[in-house]
Amino acid sequence: MSWGVFIESAQVRHVIPLDDYGEHIDASEEKEYPMGPHFECKCPCCPRWEYKDGICIFIHSSFDGREALEWANEILSK
Repeated sequence: MSWGVFIESAQVRHVIPLDDYGEHIDASEEKEYPMGPHFECKCPCCPRWEYKDGICIFIHSSFDGREALEWANEILSK
């Protein structure tokens, strides 16, 4: 099971599970908030986000649960 990085713009990236059970939305919109602008992604997986070097990175959750399998493999390989 693999992951892909999709470049939406100079300011936004998406890390999305490839060949997942459901479709992911690799688009966002910039919203204005009192603390300043912020990007939002309306993907049904509710991706978490982080900023690194001024780039917003959306990390999408899988619909097939691969994170749990990767986590278990990491524990078992120690």
